[in-house]
Amino acid sequence: MKKIFFYLIFLLSVTIVAQSSSDLMEYYTDLKSKGFTDLQIKKIANDNGYNLDNLFESLNSDKSLSEDQEVSTPLSNQNYQSSYKNYSQNSNPTKNQGEGLKVFGSQYFEKLNFDFSPQINIATPPNYQLGPGDGITISLWGASQKNYLLELDKSGNIFIDGIGPVYLSGYSITDAKSKIYKSLSVIYSGLISNNTQKKVNLDLSLRSSRSVFVNIVGQVNAPGLYTLNGMSNIIHALYAAGGVDSSGSYRNIEIIRKNKVISKVDLYDYFTSGKLPTIFMQDQDVIRVPYYKNRVSLQGEVKFQGLFELKEFEKIKDLFNYSGGKTAKSKDKNYLISRIQNSQYFSKNIKDDNFKLLNGDKIFVYKISNQTSARVSVNGQVLVPGYYSSEAVNTIEDLINLSKGFTSDAYLEYATLFRNKKNQAPTILSVGLNSNDFNLNLNEKLVDRDSLVVYKKGQFLPLSKINIQGNIIKPGKYDYYNGMSLQDLLALSQGISDPGEDLRVIIKRYDNKSKDYSLHKEFETYDFQGFSRIILKPMDFVSVIKKNTSSPIRVSIEGEVNNPGIYIQTKKSNSVAALINEAAGLTEFASDKSIFIKRKILFNESKIINDSVINNSIDSRKDFTFIPINNLDTSYYFQDNDQLVVNPLSDDVTLSGEVLKSSVIKYKSQKLKYYIQKAGIGANGSKRDIFVLYPNKDISSAKNFLFFRSYPKVTPGCEIFVSPKPKRSRLTSQEVIGISSGLSTLMILIATLTTN
Repeated sequence: MKKIFFYLIFLLSVTIVAQSSSDLMEYYTDLKSKGFTDLQIKKIANDNGYNLDNLFESLNSDKSLSEDQEVSTPLSNQNYQSSYKNYSQNSNPTKNQGEGLKVFGSQYFEKLNFDFSPQINIATPPNYQLGPGDGITISLWGASQKNYLLELDKSGNIFIDGIGPVYLSGYSITDAKSKIYKSLSVIYSGLISNNTQKKVNLDLSLRSSRSVFVNIVGQVNAPGLYTLNGMSNIIHALYAAGGVDSSGSYRNIEIIRKNKVISKVDLYDYFTSGKLPTIFMQDQDVIRVPYYKNRVSLQGEVKFQGLFELKEFEKIKDLFNYSGGKTAKSKDKNYLISRIQNSQYFSKNIKDDNFKLLNGDKIFVYKISNQTSARVSVNGQVLVPGYYSSEAVNTIEDLINLSKGFTSDAYLEYATLFRNKKNQAPTILSVGLNSNDFNLNLNEKLVDRDSLVVYKKGQFLPLSKINIQGNIIKPGKYDYYNGMSLQDLLALSQGISDPGEDLRVIIKRYDNKSKDYSLHKEFETYDFQGFSRIILKPMDFVSVIKKNTSSPIRVSIEGEVNNPGIYIQTKKSNSVAALINEAAGLTEFASDKSIFIKRKILFNESKIINDSVINNSIDSRKDFTFIPINNLDTSYYFQDNDQLVVNPLSDDVTLSGEVLKSSVIKYKSQKLKYYIQKAGIGANGSKRDIFVLYPNKDISSAKNFLFFRSYPKVTPGCEIFVSPKPKRSRLTSQEVIGISSGLSTLMILIATLTTN
C-alpha cells in the first residue's frame, strides 16, 4: 500500500510540473511567433511574474540570451535598449514591417461579391444635386392635384406644359423645389394662397438617378473609369475599384472636381465612428488614393492587431482608439515601443498614452499574468470540486466542508495537498480524512494556490477479476464482488447461450500453495438453486460446456451441378461423389478434371513456394487454400464453410507472369514449349521456374535433373505462370577477401603437394 501511495504521489507531482511547463512553453511560443527575441521574451516574462530560466535551459537557449549578441545604442538621448531586428534575430532582414499583419481598413473591402450600389427607393437627400438624366416627380395636392414625371435633358432642363423649360442642373433638391415652386405658381395660384380651401401643396422627389463617370486613380486594387449611380459616395466608388491596396492611404483620399480638390476624406473616421462627408459623385469626378506616409504596427492585447496608418504627431491613445481599445487582459500603461535607428530597431518600455508615434514604430501591449492569486482548489471525489477564495477558507477541513463533502466513491483514508509557493520547490502534504482513525493535517492552514486532491477508492481498493468461458453469451473477465455467487456471474455474462439438460459447469480455483488451478466444483446439469449457493472467490475460472454435441458441417457446392447450394454434413469425412449426388449430379458442361475444394484460411499458415506463387501472383487468393480433386470416390475431411467447386469445360490455356504478353490460347498440344513460344518469356522471366495450375488447382512445375529439364504436360483449362528470375546479391568486400584468401591457401597447398 505504501508503494502504491508514493507511486501515485510521484505521478501527480510529475503531472503538475508538466502542466506548468506546458503553460510556460505556450507563453514562450506565443511571444516567439510575434517576433520577439529570447532576451525580450525573458524580460516580458519577468515583468509579468513568470520565470523562464528552466525553460531556456531545456531549450539550450543560453547562447541566444548572451549579452554580446545584443547591441546597446542610445536613441535621441533616451534610454532605449537594443531590441529585435525586424521582430526576430533569425528573421529575413528583407521582410517588410509587420509582414503577415492585416492593414487596418482592408477588412472593409474583403468581401466584394455583392452589389454595393446605392438604392434610390429611399428619401432623397436634400443636398443631392440634380443633373442631366435624373428623373424627378413633382407632386401637387390640395385644391389642385397633379403629378409630373419628368427627366432632366442633356441641357439640364425640364419642360413643364404651360411653363416651358426650367433649368435645374446643379441645383440641390431643396433649391430645385423652390425654383419649381415659383415657376408653377404662375399657373397654380393656390401655391401662394393663404386660403386653406384654395391652398395647393408641392413636393419634389427623385424618381431615378442618372449615371456618372468617375475616374479612380492611385493605390487601389483596380484603378480605372467607372460608371456609378448619381447617388454614389466615395465608399461606393472605392468598392467598385476593389478597395485600397496594401500601399494605399486610408487617411488622405482626395475628391477632385474640375481640377480642384474639393475634399480630403479620412476613412478612419468612417471606420471608427461612421462619419463620412455627404458628397455625391458627379460626372467626371476624380478620386485619388495616394501612398500612405506613416504606418505603425500594433500587436499584443488589443482588439485588432495589425498595421495602422497614422497622421503626423498622432499618439498611442489614438492608435488604441482605431484598434478598438485594449483587451481586458492587457497590462495597463506598460507598452513596448520599438523604433528604427541606425538601420535597426531599438526598444523601450512606455507608460504614457500621449507618447507620439513615428513611421515604422512597432507597439506591443503586454498581457497580464494568467496566474490567479488568493485562491485554493479541491479536486477529485468531492461533491463540488473547483476553485475557492482563500479568504473564505482557513484550513483543509474548511475547504472540504465548503465543497459539500465526499462522493460515494471517495477513498476516505487520506488525500494529498499540493503546495506551490513562490520561489520554492513544490511540496506535498498527506492529509488523513478519517477524523476518528487517521486525523492528519486536517487543521493545516491553507496558503495561496494550495490544491487538495481526494482520490477514488478504486485506485487503492481495485476489484479482483473472475473468468467465465465456454457456452456463454458474453464470456470474459468480470469484476469480483464479495459474496458473488455462480448465478451472479452467469447473470453478468448475460446467461448461458443454449441452456439444457446436457450442460456441464466446472469451477476451478487457484491454489496459492501449489500456484496452480484445481477442481473446486462440478455440475452435470443446469441447477439454478445450486448455482446460487456456490460463492465464488477471486481468480476463479468457470467453464460452461455443452455435453455430447457435435457441430454440423456446412459445405457449399458451386458451379456445374444441377442443384448448387449449401449442404449440411453430419460427418466430417465424405466422398466428393456422394456430395455431387446430393446436388443431383453434374451438368452437361461440367468437367471432372476441374473439381476442387476451396477452404478459407483462419490463420497465417506457412505455405510451399508453389502455392504462394499461384495464390498471391495469379489469383490473389491469399485468404484461401485449394485442395485438388483427382478421384471423385476418395473421401476427404471437410471443414465448416468449405466450398466444393465444379468448373465448366474449357479449351483455353492462360499465360501470365513474366511473359512478353499475357495471353489466352486455344488448347492444341500437351507440350508446354508450344504455349511459351506463343507468349514469349520476358527479360526477367525464369525458364526454370514455370508453373502449371491445372483446372482442379493441382500444381506442377519444371523439373531439372543434371543437364536435363522436363516440363509439365498441359491440359485444357490450365494456367501457365512464368516466375521472375531470383535477385542475385553482389558479393561484399569481406566476402571477396574471404574467397581470395581461400583460393590463395588452396594454391599454396597444391604447390606444396606438387613439390613433395
